[in-house]
Amino acid sequence: MHGLAGEGRERSLEHRRGKPNGLTGLLLALSAALLAPGLFLPAITIERLWLGTDYSILGSVTALAGDGDWFLAAVMGAFSVALPAVKLVLAAWAWFTGRTDTRPIRVLGAVSKYSMLDVFAIAITVLVLDGRLLTSAQAGPGIVCFTVSVLLSTWAVHRLGHTER
Repeated sequence: MHGLAGEGRERSLEHRRGKPNGLTGLLLALSAALLAPGLFLPAITIERLWLGTDYSILGSVTALAGDGDWFLAAVMGAFSVALPAVKLVLAAWAWFTGRTDTRPIRVLGAVSKYSMLDVFAIAITVLVLDGRLLTSAQAGPGIVCFTVSVLLSTWAVHRLGHTER
């Protein structure tokens, strides 16, 4: 018997509770530990005439909003700050409770790749600015922490949605 009377395997108590998986928990913990430095540490340094300016991901959202670029600030804030944080909270809840067969986990798996928009934007900025006269750009430690955090959480969400059923 798979669960409560009248329930199939998909809705059985054992299936919904799942088995806690230590690797998935470790991935989520590491991702959470790297997200804050990824948002606050310099993600890109732009040098013009030997004067450097550091930009963190969160600082970039604030700067865009301060300059009146509300749309860009909202898009960057949604996909680079809110989405990774919400993904971690929901994934941790699913892992902790064993509710890995929920729709939010499937949706997170589908949209989590958009958290990497910042990484691609910074990579393009570095490539474009690095070739210009008297201007250079370098990726900073913030982008490394952010990238690793997003990749680890994406892996964890994938494991929640597939291997822990």
